[in-house]
Amino acid sequence: MCRRSDFVIRDPRNPYKHDEFLAHHHQRSNVESTFSAIKRKFGDSIRSRTPAAMANEVLCELVCHNLCCVILSQCELVLRQTRTDG
Repeated sequence: MCRRSDFVIRDPRNPYKHDEFLAHHHQRSNVESTFSAIKRKFGDSIRSRTPAAMANEVLCELVCHNLCCVILSQCELVLRQTRTDG
């Protein structure tokens, strides 16, 4: 039976920098997860036509996503405080 630890991701170009590779891989997975969440929330298409308007639309989506994350974390913090206080 194979265990998960038997299959280790290795960078074939430099196998000695495994920890550095895993750190970059973790950052990349976080970015991919964030892009996926933004696309699920706002759709995967841009409606603007000019390059400047496209950039502004994407930046607005990022700002809105960050605001949603802040509001959600504040709500979770309040819920945790009320559970421990009660």
